[in-house]
Amino acid sequence: MNFLKKRIKLSHLAVLLIITFLVFENIFLIVQNKNLKDIINNITLNNKKSLRKPGDFIKQIRVKDLNYVMNTLKFDEYKKNHLLFIFNTDCKHCEKNLSKWLSLFEYHDKSYCEIIAISNSDRETTLKWIKYHDIPFNVVINDDEDFKIFYVPQTILINNNGIIQGAWLGELDSSNLDSIKSKLNRSIE
Repeated sequence: MNFLKKRIKLSHLAVLLIITFLVFENIFLIVQNKNLKDIINNITLNNKKSLRKPGDFIKQIRVKDLNYVMNTLKFDEYKKNHLLFIFNTDCKHCEKNLSKWLSLFEYHDKSYCEIIAISNSDRETTLKWIKYHDIPFNVVINDDEDFKIFYVPQTILINNNGIIQGAWLGELDSSNLDSIKSKLNRSIE
């Protein structure tokens, strides 16, 4: 009987230790979850500027060409509109968007609009991507800290005054394509 009482006390002690461990682990996970939410929130707030919207003014973007020569795209000095395709070479959504970007390239009138793809990836990876997909439009590499784009793919239409006329985040659908095409081959003031 005495042995049975000791065994019951030990099992109660074991249950108590397990419950105590689980409570401390739960508290630890709550604190860790709060820290992770704070980190994600800070990242999101810092990257909000990478979301461009109609009406925003973009004076210029510093880029490197594929030979790594520094250039500046100055949108308010050209007499043309610009359609920008912003991508990462390892982005699956950018890959899916490529056929739509190619159709826009085929559709556009070079006398009204210039199409430029801006890669956020490094030169070597970008060159391989261009060759693999046989890209016909101009591709440059983003080198501008003020124009970092973290959310890709993005398609941005800028008028000849440097004002964004349209910005589409993510994969384009037929409605987006129609909207872009309606603005693409005409003068946008």
